Amino acid sequence: MTLAASARAAARPSAGWRWAAAGAAAGLLGCAVVASGVSRALEASRPDLAVQVLATPGALGRLAQRELAAGRPQQARALAARALAQAPLDVRALRVYALSLPAGEARRRDAVMAFAGERSWRDSDTQLWLLQARLAAGDAAGAMRHADALLRRLVKSREPIFQLLVPLAAHPRGAEAIAERLAARPNWRPAYLAYLSRQAADPALASAMLKRLAALGAGPTDEELQPLLSRIVRDGQAPQAARVLQDFRPAPPPDLLRDGGFEGAPAVAPFAWSLRTAAGLDINIADRAGGGRALQVDYDGYGRATSARQLLVLPPGAWRLSGEMLSGSPDVERLSWRVSCAGAGRTSLGEVAARPTGEAWQAFSVDFTVPAGADCAAQWISLVGAPGARRTSISALFDSLAIARIGNVEQAEP
Repeated sequence: MTLAASARAAARPSAGWRWAAAGAAAGLLGCAVVASGVSRALEASRPDLAVQVLATPGALGRLAQRELAAGRPQQARALAARALAQAPLDVRALRVYALSLPAGEARRRDAVMAFAGERSWRDSDTQLWLLQARLAAGDAAGAMRHADALLRRLVKSREPIFQLLVPLAAHPRGAEAIAERLAARPNWRPAYLAYLSRQAADPALASAMLKRLAALGAGPTDEELQPLLSRIVRDGQAPQAARVLQDFRPAPPPDLLRDGGFEGAPAVAPFAWSLRTAAGLDINIADRAGGGRALQVDYDGYGRATSARQLLVLPPGAWRLSGEMLSGSPDVERLSWRVSCAGAGRTSLGEVAARPTGEAWQAFSVDFTVPAGADCAAQWISLVGAPGARRTSISALFDSLAIARIGNVEQAEP
């Protein structure tokens, strides 16, 4: 080997040296990661100590926040200013600095908070302050920008924000600003509409909001409409609930009973079938031989149960409930269809028991009269089970249920 070759070989790094260098670099990186984690933990738990040891913007901002919460705004402002000197866009430091300003500097406070809010839409304290400030200033559109930012993130603690938005919805400009946000179908829309339907002093507020959304081409889904209908029914105004339903889900008359064929026709509770499975009772929508679907019930004949029901709003007069059934069970008469008033008395208006039909479908019907009076302004149609002394096996199919007026209109006395 020549002298030059020997010199080049000596100068070339060995494989072992390269591995050692890589290991050292990894070790330094690991130390940096650990140090960064320790720094963040110290800033969160002991910002006072972190300020002494590290004096990072995060530590200064957290300590400033504690000073402000303790009622020492001057100390808080000084610490926040130190943090901003190192990190001018630190949102916590901006917020604390703004909130620690004297009362006479309200305009400056609002400007700094607005800047902090634009800097980070994820800082909940800043967004909440701005929401309340915009509400106080009567800026509905501005308030909804910050409410939207909060509600998209605060999935488990939305109710306080909803409480602020209910009175806003009572004013035309506020309702318009809320509707514009809801029309985009944010993730908080169903929860807000349900809250408005249940908690507003007057359910007409929720109804008006749904109409605004429909006018914007973003009308309510069945799930969003249901809480309003249930609220109105709970307030004892079932006929009004039926009118609201007709506004959003118009049905061709005389569609007095919805989805009597169990084909899945559009319907919204409580003006839709509610199927209830319980111990000894199984109920579902099944395919019907030859096409179509039907209501299938399997019942042990032992427990008292209402397996299916739907709310009706029939005016006073004479009516007929009709349908078809199929059952080979000898004890099927323990099942019956009943129409009763929805008021406190739950007066039964008419009932027809099922009967064995063998292998062929058979028709059934019952006539009943709806009396005048508030206690029977709405009615329930229900499939009920009457318990016997022993368990048995009952299986039945029902289909083609319908309700029609018969004879002349009768105004029965309440």
